[in-house]
Amino acid sequence: LDCVEREKNAHVSPVHRFGSELYQLRVTARLKPVDVARLSGLTRGYYSQLENSKRPPPPSQTVERLCAALNLPTMLAEKLQCLAYAERVVALPGVAPEPLAKIFCCLAEKAYSSSPVHMKRVYKAIEEAIAM
Repeated sequence: LDCVEREKNAHVSPVHRFGSELYQLRVTARLKPVDVARLSGLTRGYYSQLENSKRPPPPSQTVERLCAALNLPTMLAEKLQCLAYAERVVALPGVAPEPLAKIFCCLAEKAYSSSPVHMKRVYKAIEEAIAM
């Protein structure tokens, strides 16, 4: 299924992929939410809101701290950063209408499963499209 079709059938919308990925990475690292929150300098409540997509992805410096707390290899850290960036961009009021936001997040999802070089190209294209 493509990402738009998956959105209709799945509990995780492409627009809220950051929280889902953060959760999966934490579970894979065998850490408790309170541990990741403490290691990254966040409150437990704020971290929970990130994982549950109740808040937009944090700024890149905070994502860096999350990546360090999860002890992510560089490639996964870069991917999580790019995913956070894409969601922050589409979450900004007036930047992208809902259908366009979904397209951006579908592109982000596809890029997330590809190489970092490909990801950076996708995000550069997103930035250019928003700037138009």
